[in-house]
Amino acid sequence: MRLIFVFLISFMIIFPLGCISYNPVHWVKGKPEERSTYDASGHAVTKKPGGVPESPEDALRPQRPTSPPPEIAEEVSVLETSEKALVVTPMGGALVEEEVVAAEEFPVFTIIYYARGPASRARGAPSDKPSSRLYKMAKKTHMTHNLEKGPYAAYYQEVRKRVKSHWNFLYSDVNGINYKTSSNLPVIVDATIYPTGIISDVNIVNTAGNPVLAALAKGAIETALVDRFPPGIKADFISLRFQYYFED
Repeated sequence: MRLIFVFLISFMIIFPLGCISYNPVHWVKGKPEERSTYDASGHAVTKKPGGVPESPEDALRPQRPTSPPPEIAEEVSVLETSEKALVVTPMGGALVEEEVVAAEEFPVFTIIYYARGPASRARGAPSDKPSSRLYKMAKKTHMTHNLEKGPYAAYYQEVRKRVKSHWNFLYSDVNGINYKTSSNLPVIVDATIYPTGIISDVNIVNTAGNPVLAALAKGAIETALVDRFPPGIKADFISLRFQYYFED
């Protein structure tokens, strides 16, 4: 009886509780759970859970660390990207998205003049002017561009009147100016007027074969005094195009 008791104690010391299995690398508590799956033909396939080596040799091999799947960035459509883009004005300033709708279009004034030189005026009274072919051409062009209605109509007439009066003040009675142009083409000058009424950025676009006359027109535009923008005009500037029909 005593021998049996000693044998049981020795057995429990060597194999405590009888539930720890030996592994060459790890002491794993309990038997790992096996999972069964089925292949295409319906046969059961037993797989061991991840992290448990198949053999002692596999346990000694370095295991490749598993990395989490990469995060996929949320796709943004081209339309959404374009809607958030800034709008840049001709002055170089950027408009935020809320201001795009309220932004005002930048107007362009095309102003037509007909001017007669001293020789042409000497041939007849001002009442003879409507008989001139060149005058009719200038008037027709003027009617196409003349602003009679809308928020800019009054200021259009203001700019036209001031520049025309300044030209007449400077050169209408000056003799020796050659008013002849190539094929009666108009002298074209571009400019910009700002809210203060200052005209700048004056450039000759077409001399019509008479650069001296074009330079005089440019000087008259640059030195003309024009009123400020009225409260109804919110634009940062107004582009101007002057067309002078000169008759010698």
